[in-house]
Amino acid sequence: MNTGSQFVMEGVKNLVLKQHNIPVTRILDNLMEMKSHPETDDYRYFDPKMLRGSESSIPRNKNPFQEAVVFVVGGGNYIEYQNLVDYAKSKQGKKVIYGCSELFNAAQFIKQLSQLGQKCMLGAGQLEFLTAATCPACRPVTRATLISALPPTGPFFFFIIFISTAFGSESSVAYPVTCETRGADLTEDVVVVLCPPGCSQGQMSVFGTGIYASVSSVCGAALHRGALRAAGGPIRVHKLQGRNDYLSSYAHGIQSQPLTQWSSSFSLTNRNDLYLCYRYDQRLLNTELQKENAALKQRLDKHSERYGEASPKLDEGTLANLLQAAESEKAKLQTEVSRLTKALENFDPSFFEELEDLKYNYNVEVKKNILLERELRKVCGQFGVEVQMPHVSIS
Repeated sequence: MNTGSQFVMEGVKNLVLKQHNIPVTRILDNLMEMKSHPETDDYRYFDPKMLRGSESSIPRNKNPFQEAVVFVVGGGNYIEYQNLVDYAKSKQGKKVIYGCSELFNAAQFIKQLSQLGQKCMLGAGQLEFLTAATCPACRPVTRATLISALPPTGPFFFFIIFISTAFGSESSVAYPVTCETRGADLTEDVVVVLCPPGCSQGQMSVFGTGIYASVSSVCGAALHRGALRAAGGPIRVHKLQGRNDYLSSYAHGIQSQPLTQWSSSFSLTNRNDLYLCYRYDQRLLNTELQKENAALKQRLDKHSERYGEASPKLDEGTLANLLQAAESEKAKLQTEVSRLTKALENFDPSFFEELEDLKYNYNVEVKKNILLERELRKVCGQFGVEVQMPHVSIS
């Protein structure tokens, strides 16, 4: 911006009353600082964990945002821009990027929105993300009905994109990636990513089976692993050390490629895996408790058969001792549950991928041995030589 533009802007700014906070800046401040305000309390923030459509989905206690992108569609002006500049200067550590687009009528707005939909893969040029297919409670929205619902001239609306400082960490929402994002593009050792829908084999390269070379597409590997469906979703990525002999295989519609060696790897788990492990431990514990309960019932039945009505009466001291023993057993079980829960928190899901990989490599080697055994028998038969060979099979 040149000096002349600055003078013009300051002159226009002086026409506005001091301390006057125009709507764009006021709403930005309310949302950026997570303030409770009637004007913005009904806003929903894009968070996959909160898309439930209830009042409880409104974030109340979240960390303030440090960066924001404000884009005004129709009616952007110098006053709004300078007001946002002043706002950012007054807030330590805040950064605000401003943009605007002058649209003169609703038809131009629909055209621009359609192009935006094409770039974001949200309906390939049609406003399908506003139709009944993705919003069952909404009536179908067409270009004509949407144009008629808009005012004849701008401005139409503005939108604000927030960027969190904790973006991509385990405690934040899933980090959005593209179909082409590779494992090497991620900086965290463990991170939850959000894969988009519609990833196809032509967009992605996958190297390995179970354990994937970091040059592989994360979403492609997740589809190959079976941890992700075509509709996309969150996936936890675990960075691993490099290795030799990444194996190729075809699974879930994705063909992975072999790779002799690579410097780093990654494995993938669905967010539900740890929950399933926890439920498995609970089932084991419940099974043990059921066995113990059955054994106690059997002892009680034998006791009743032996003594019948003449069963000896238990005095108060004996009952107290039995109760103390039961409480002690209960404390042991609670300690065991706590131990299993703590072990689950430190559990590395990549263990199962490593195990599957070892089993796969073992079967590959056994197949090679079977082929060699057949060739050796053929050669021995040609020369009339008998050789005793160990029996090899695939379990």
